[in-house]
Amino acid sequence: MRTLSVAAIRLGLAGVVALILLSAPAVSAQPADPLGRGAAFALITLEPAGFERAWDERRTAAAPTATDPLERAALTALWAQGYLDYEYFRWRETGQVAPADWPARAAAIAAVDRNDPALLALPAHRALLETWIRAEVRRLLRSEPGRRVGNVVWLNTAFEVVEQNIQNPAVRDALLGQTLLTFIDENGAKGVQPLIERFDHAAVDRAAVAAVWEAWRPQQAAETGHPVETYKVVGGVGLDVHIFRPANAPTERAPAILWFHGGSGDTGAWSHCPALCQRFRELGFVVLQVEYRTYQRFDSSPLDALADARSAVRWARTNAARLGLDPDRIAVAGFSTGASLAAQTLTVDGFDDPDDDLTVRARPDAAVMVSGCYAPETDAYYRRVLEGSADLARLSPVALARPGLPPSLVIHGGADRVCEFDAAERFVAAAGGSARLTALPDQSHFFVFSSPPARREALDATTAFLTAVGWVDRPVP
Repeated sequence: MRTLSVAAIRLGLAGVVALILLSAPAVSAQPADPLGRGAAFALITLEPAGFERAWDERRTAAAPTATDPLERAALTALWAQGYLDYEYFRWRETGQVAPADWPARAAAIAAVDRNDPALLALPAHRALLETWIRAEVRRLLRSEPGRRVGNVVWLNTAFEVVEQNIQNPAVRDALLGQTLLTFIDENGAKGVQPLIERFDHAAVDRAAVAAVWEAWRPQQAAETGHPVETYKVVGGVGLDVHIFRPANAPTERAPAILWFHGGSGDTGAWSHCPALCQRFRELGFVVLQVEYRTYQRFDSSPLDALADARSAVRWARTNAARLGLDPDRIAVAGFSTGASLAAQTLTVDGFDDPDDDLTVRARPDAAVMVSGCYAPETDAYYRRVLEGSADLARLSPVALARPGLPPSLVIHGGADRVCEFDAAERFVAAAGGSARLTALPDQSHFFVFSSPPARREALDATTAFLTAVGWVDRPVP
């Protein structure tokens, strides 16, 4: 796993290219490399005072290239962004925390005019605002434990950050509107309606309000029209399983697959399933799409997600007779982080919810895993978040895999730079004949979205695997 790639996902900068609803015109000679993220990352071994000297010298050297107000504003945003990036990456890579009252950081952020609507057109300014919001949310969630209760805790806190610090209505509406759009797209509709209503009540930009409602309605509609059951309650919030029973599934003792979505543990919704859930239904499986705790909704850790995955398997097994499922054919499947969770349910013992019935088996009977991270302990963020709270060797599918595990299929792109192909190979090798690997040369982490031929190959491999283990009577054409 390449930690810098995952960090980009964690910071929300991958897939959030446009933070503001305004289109961004080109800005000539916009400074980038001397004050870019890579440059800040290269300086994280410096103490804060040393970084401050080096970073401010870079800003001074770049200043002559900024010849008009927009270019100067872009330079200021890049300079301020560096302080936030240094602060985050230094913690992630070294465990060292910058002083909460660091004057240089505060001065850099204060130098950015966060209330000028004209600056929303600058990509560097947009990126700085988004990173600043995330940094402030992290700070508040860490310092005020009461905020970490309930649903959509990240979104609630982001609203407060913007409302308390942005006075200009146009900027405030743009930030809150896009924050809502991004959150709905990445996390679904659950728990968001009260904040949309809050935005609707206060916003001047009615087009932004309409866009948010338009994005929310189909996501909310997806929550209905099929059985939904709560498999556990955490902090007063129910975690649900969405049940899809195809017409060709047996009425009794049907095979079932629990689906765990991706999202780096940061985002994601039960409904995010790239083609695989449809294939499972075509094969006659009852598909249980699982809602588990993520950072943006619950300020949770990877241990919370693992506990939820194990709880969901136990719930399916406990309720198998009532749901018409075969308690001995409960499989798991997932993409990216969801695949990592699936691999951990195969290999990890413990890390259970204290309310679980531990007499019920949490290990699934088979697994299908796409683009998973099988050595999460190699990721700096994962290590830092769990520092002092867990033995990482007890969470590593690569370290724990042994022959005799339930049968599993690992599908992985050879050019994956988010979750390394080498770890997938090592997991399969350690599992011996229990696991098989479908390697897709030259395919990236997100091949299921970007490459229809590779996606078809993955689906066909899934059909062949489930047929080979005897769970499918007749493969789909």
